[in-house]
Amino acid sequence: KHTLTVYMPAGGHVHLGGICDDNSFNILINDLYNLFCNRDKEYPYITKRVCELFGLPLYKLESHNKQRRYSIPRHIWHYLLKKHLHWTLREIALLTGRHNTTIAYSIKMVTESKKMNGRGLLSKVDIANLQKIIDELKEKL
Repeated sequence: KHTLTVYMPAGGHVHLGGICDDNSFNILINDLYNLFCNRDKEYPYITKRVCELFGLPLYKLESHNKQRRYSIPRHIWHYLLKKHLHWTLREIALLTGRHNTTIAYSIKMVTESKKMNGRGLLSKVDIANLQKIIDELKEKL
């Protein structure tokens, strides 16, 4: 029987596998590899561009710091992972070390701010940076 603990770059951990036999454990490891390493080569690009446009090192984007200068780029990051990679809330939560309700909140905040054209949580500059990444992604695809 095996237990797998995955430690997230942003801190925290997730226990996976619980009590499972060798075959189930191998399937779980294979699925995790496919999810995080093999699928969607755009993940590193999105992450890098968000960091560049907002002038953040990766560890600040992944941090749990609630200051606006870190949380806004993090909301945008979550939004892009959902809308352009079509990952589930659970997949994004596992990858970023957050709870899926936090991811849902991020996506809601960005969506509402886009509709309000800079009068919501995101400023017009934040929305312009978001649109720049979206346009780049469309060109790449």
